[in-house]
Amino acid sequence: LLLLLFLQLSVRAQDCGLNAINEADGFYNIGKFNETISKLNGCLAAKDGFSYNEKVQAYRLIAMAYLAMDSTENAGIVIQKMLALKNNFEVDARDPERFRIQVNFIRAQMQAQLTSSVSKKAESIALAPATISIITEEDILQRGYTDLEQVFHDLPGFDISRTSGLTYSVIFQRGYRTAANTDRTLILVDGVENNEMWSNAASISRQNPLSNIKRVEVIYGPASTIYGANAFVGVINVITKNAEDYFKQTDAREDQTKLTKYKITGQFAAGSMQSKFGDLTMAVKKRDVFFSITGRLYSGNDTDLSGYPDWDNTWSAGDFGPNRYQQVFTAPFTQAIADQYQLLDPTGTYHTVTATQILPTPAAITLAETLDQANYKKGYNGIGTAFSDPIKNGLLTAKLHLGDFKLGMEIQRWSEG
Repeated sequence: LLLLLFLQLSVRAQDCGLNAINEADGFYNIGKFNETISKLNGCLAAKDGFSYNEKVQAYRLIAMAYLAMDSTENAGIVIQKMLALKNNFEVDARDPERFRIQVNFIRAQMQAQLTSSVSKKAESIALAPATISIITEEDILQRGYTDLEQVFHDLPGFDISRTSGLTYSVIFQRGYRTAANTDRTLILVDGVENNEMWSNAASISRQNPLSNIKRVEVIYGPASTIYGANAFVGVINVITKNAEDYFKQTDAREDQTKLTKYKITGQFAAGSMQSKFGDLTMAVKKRDVFFSITGRLYSGNDTDLSGYPDWDNTWSAGDFGPNRYQQVFTAPFTQAIADQYQLLDPTGTYHTVTATQILPTPAAITLAETLDQANYKKGYNGIGTAFSDPIKNGLLTAKLHLGDFKLGMEIQRWSEG
């Protein structure tokens, strides 16, 4: 009895697995499409019928069989299951052209509902094990944002301190404030860390372009297990556009591989305080080669603080007055210092000596104040002392895709404060 049971299990095992894939492939090649579908569906329904890679190949064959019978709707359902199992599935050059086109079309539709920021693996937004907010390209356009920093003013859980100094804006997440700017929220661009390497601070100013942003994914809560210590309170992943975003396939019957496509998109604006900006994206695609380059420039003047005492360009007696000079120029008496003063000022015009101190005379204080005021008004290296806060920010980024090979570059420059 045990021998018969073992033989029965062995026969069932041989009915599925790689043998079933090869048999179904044979059915497909001779036009027996119903047999192909029936054979593979039986093994897919079995508990241990196929391994992971065998399931992917089974879905591939079933979808091709449905397409061969012009059952596009059923083929689409099977392709969705295949891509859910393996999102980075790559079609083979020997696969039917119609199948290749359908896979690319459905993949583009499905990617809008996926996120990879939570676990570095594509998964449904609804099933991701984290609190996550998605800001799409449409949200950015409808809200009228002109730079990336403005996005976070409308998101829950963020406190923004806009200093308009050397650091334009400091962003705190989930109430956690630090003295080292935004160093406990990790900023990613296409999954690559964008925080400054030395201080771990993130510079979120006006240098980031918006014309190439597909969406911004915000994770609330620690993600240090995946991303390291900087992701203590959250992660912000700025996802830029790829070929399928610039060149959307609206018709599944259209073969995108035979076309060379070009696209230029951008935005330009000007506002108060001589502020103006522009960012421009150019993209080109030919078969499996895609290249895009994006640049942004922002210039202007920041918030005018000249109405405040510290910035009003007014001579302050507290900083440069008689009492200040009296304090600075007074020195304890030693014979060596007294001899130096006597050598430099033999007539005693600018100093007097007591038993315990060497003191400045009124003539010394008046001369020092006159010289300081003259230099103060002259400025330094041609830059006046009147308040000014010019801004010159820029960013250049490019990406190249050659099939599965991806290469990216980014250069940032900002001068403000």
